[in-house]
Amino acid sequence: YHNTLEADLREVDFVVTDCAAFASLHRNGGSFGWKSELEVVHIIELLSDVIEDLPVKAKEDGSKMMLHDSCYIGRHLDLFKETRAIVSAVCDPEPSEFQFNREDASCCGGAAHYHVVAPEASKRCASERLSEMAREGGKSIICGSATCDKAFKRARDANASTVLLNVVCTACGF
Repeated sequence: YHNTLEADLREVDFVVTDCAAFASLHRNGGSFGWKSELEVVHIIELLSDVIEDLPVKAKEDGSKMMLHDSCYIGRHLDLFKETRAIVSAVCDPEPSEFQFNREDASCCGGAAHYHVVAPEASKRCASERLSEMAREGGKSIICGSATCDKAFKRARDANASTVLLNVVCTACGF
């Protein structure tokens, strides 16, 4: 797979993705023992570089949101600071932090294909994180990962969470 992908993209300078697992795999090789020659940039990295230049028209109300640190975005790509810089630029007030955050954040069960391999365990992880949110006073979760967003929505409902990229687009009027 990776040899074909890299051959097809050999003329490309870099790839921007919203999939942190894809970015992590191409940077670290995962357990496959290879490191990609392809430069893969996560959308949070790109946004954090340009967030000050984006036309934020109206900041989103973060008062009832809680920021979830996604496993791959946080522990694998170490984008804690970048995620918070973006959130700060598009939310007022900023969303609350979970008691267990950053490297200590609980898994939501959304990583990669965990929901396919272990659907009940995945749903249980997301439900537990949503219960933490409720205990800590939040009404919804903002997360940098679409897979986390889907895990929360599978566990509860469509209003349980939102992806940071959607919040950026809304705040900028896109």
